[in-house]
Amino acid sequence: MDKKIEKKFWNSKRVFFIIGGLLLVSLTLWAVVFRDKRSQLRVESEKQTISTVSQGAFNEFIPVNGTVIPIQSVQLDAVEGGSIEKIFKQSGDMVKAGDVILQLSNTELKLNVLTRETALYDQLNTPGLRVCNCNKTP
Repeated sequence: MDKKIEKKFWNSKRVFFIIGGLLLVSLTLWAVVFRDKRSQLRVESEKQTISTVSQGAFNEFIPVNGTVIPIQSVQLDAVEGGSIEKIFKQSGDMVKAGDVILQLSNTELKLNVLTRETALYDQLNTPGLRVCNCNKTP
């Protein structure tokens, strides 16, 4: 008859894994608790400048050359050209749709309108001209 062999609870394999696990947990805790909490910045030695401290004027700005461009540009067209009589908005002012920017005057257009009006009045006031009723057939 076979005898049942009982296994030991504390065999070498189990002891090795328990000690290894405890060692790993304690090493992780030690690294978290005792780590260096200061922030670090690594700068190349070629980019560093070392000089003596001196007193002088403190400039609160850094001069920079650049080009400023608008966010949105809109081209305006006038139906009729002319000379500028009055400027309502200057360059750089904020405008909305429908705002008057400037007032133009076209003397040639005004003269043309007056000439046509006088020609129309002359035709209406000239005796002997008949007004044609074109809807009737002769």
